[in-house]
Amino acid sequence: MATQAKGQCGDMIEEVRPTPEQIERWMRMAESDLDAAGRTAGVEAYNVAAFLCQQAVEKMLKAAHLAVRQEEAERTHTLARLLEGLDAPPELVAMSYELTKDHVATRYPDAQGVIPPEAYGRPEAEDRLRRAEGIMSWARRLIEEAQMRGSPNLAAGTAPKVARKPSRISQLERLRRTSDPMVQHFAAELLPRLREHWRPQHVLLHGSRVRGDAHEWSDLDVIVVSEAFKGTRFLDRMSAVGRALDHPVGIEMFCYTPEEFDRKRREPGVVATACREGIWLD
Repeated sequence: MATQAKGQCGDMIEEVRPTPEQIERWMRMAESDLDAAGRTAGVEAYNVAAFLCQQAVEKMLKAAHLAVRQEEAERTHTLARLLEGLDAPPELVAMSYELTKDHVATRYPDAQGVIPPEAYGRPEAEDRLRRAEGIMSWARRLIEEAQMRGSPNLAAGTAPKVARKPSRISQLERLRRTSDPMVQHFAAELLPRLREHWRPQHVLLHGSRVRGDAHEWSDLDVIVVSEAFKGTRFLDRMSAVGRALDHPVGIEMFCYTPEEFDRKRREPGVVATACREGIWLD
């Protein structure tokens, strides 16, 4: 269930709950991946079909966590862990093992002795489609049962609580204490240019470089919130901001309008976690 937690700055963070719309998005994406897997197998791209089966199951199980447990699922690609978190039958957990393996084996040329298109054939693709359909069918029923029970958290009109923004003083102190060079470079060099071009309401740094557990090649994750993004496609916003900043290497930016940001921070997910754990550069 959703719980309250303290942010790194000591501010109490109010609980954030999933919405029916959020669950539906995860389910629709899962169904889209499964449909694409079937079509991809039809053109003999069998390793791609197997990977899409793994992705379809992962997303459907994460939808089930939102619906049943009322919280974001663990951020893992290991399907057995997601299934065990939903008290799935052992036979379904066993069915997931091959799919989990495909998350890596289907994509990387050095994961096995041959490249993935040579390792996967029609039998493997058909097997993965069968496994995916079986696990997803079970997960769909689980979600439907949760919705039929009429959880008050999913009731129409329920207003999720919002993660509160910590004080400006505490955020400046966190930034001062942060030794990560990419964080410091962004704050000193890129933030002024971002403000000049887009006049953002919020700029939020988050992820491993803010937490302090980054490795050499980790990206810096940035959320930018601006009225200027209204009427512009999401992908076009990211491209435009990248051009304005000369496409800085190693920085991944997600760009939202104020309304989109307010909606997303009310749902379990990346934005809500960033609000709780990140550094606000407003």
